[in-house]
Amino acid sequence: MTGDEREQRVAAAAAAALQVQGVAFLKPGLAGRLRASASALARTGRGPDRRRTDPAAGVRVRQGTPWTAEVHIVLQRGHRALDVTRAVRSAVADSFGETPVRVTVTVSGMV
Repeated sequence: MTGDEREQRVAAAAAAALQVQGVAFLKPGLAGRLRASASALARTGRGPDRRRTDPAAGVRVRQGTPWTAEVHIVLQRGHRALDVTRAVRSAVADSFGETPVRVTVTVSGMV
């Protein structure tokens, strides 16, 4: 797998997840937040600007048989977590087309 192929799959999975009703945003993991903070600090001398957060930061993709996609989401209040996670899992799997993928969705919060 090339870096470009992986990045394309991450971007497609992130876009698919963000289209699901009830998803407020994707939540980056600790490594992603630290990377954003360090990058912003080096660039501006200040902490990260939330508006510049990578929209795909809450998605991790690994090649294998099958591929693995991990998606971390924050829900919008008023939506059932079970319904949203099922819809996200389906949308992300569809973004891989015919390629087999195991999708794990983690709800990290609600706004």
